[in-house]
Amino acid sequence: MVVYVETNFILEMGYRQAENEFCEAIIELAENARITLAIPSFSVGESYETSYRREKERESFANDLRARQSQLRYSADRDLLARRIQTLIEALSESIDRDNLRLGQVLSRLTGLGEFISLDASSLALAQEYQGAIEMDPPDSLVLGSVVSHLSETNPDVCCFLNKNSKDFDTPNVRNELRPYNCRLIGNFEQGLSYISSAIGS
Repeated sequence: MVVYVETNFILEMGYRQAENEFCEAIIELAENARITLAIPSFSVGESYETSYRREKERESFANDLRARQSQLRYSADRDLLARRIQTLIEALSESIDRDNLRLGQVLSRLTGLGEFISLDASSLALAQEYQGAIEMDPPDSLVLGSVVSHLSETNPDVCCFLNKNSKDFDTPNVRNELRPYNCRLIGNFEQGLSYISSAIGS
């Protein structure tokens, strides 16, 4: 069974978000050779871009807090407030380091067990088509183009595409693109794990 995942699967694990435990169970199935994970290479770059953006947002917030610290010299509670602000600044810095470490660990783990789908001429052509025909944003169109291109080349017997971005992916147009390959679109990882377990009989 081939299970397609993309950026939000990587970030779910990297940031230990709500459905992280289900992603972990899916990865364990891949590690035990029960399923094959297929991941658009574009999603790796998109994950790094998201991580970089979040890091810059936190750094900007920390710098703003430092500026506020300097304004406390006229406050009667300046020492207490300054200590609390410093604690928050340190927590922000630690969260940046922790998230970057986790993201790196997730990507390293996926490298050892997943199949990365290259962004080639076929997937790029499909992405450009989707941007016009079904008005997808360029990043989403590159993901879908990669998945559909891989489906057309490999035609797996049993497959599904796990994607939490229901706003852009859970649409009739996207389902129509996947339907010829009997590829089921599933909008959360808990349901995805349940479907996979049923399909492989575990």
